[in-house]
Amino acid sequence: MRQAAGLGLYTCKLLVEKQGGTITIRNHPAGGCEITIEMPLCQPTVGGSMGVSVATSNKAHLS
Repeated sequence: MRQAAGLGLYTCKLLVEKQGGTITIRNHPAGGCEITIEMPLCQPTVGGSMGVSVATSNKAHLS
């Protein structure tokens, strides 16, 4: 297996945090990991919704 430089997750972390979100990575003992990304909800701009619809449960659904 080829060793990676690890820049992919670091880049994701920078982008998520720049937008006010958080990224959490949890290793599973049996192997693999769980990555959780939480982003703040945004308000639609005049003339468009920026591809995000907000449900009543305060969760954003990307379209």
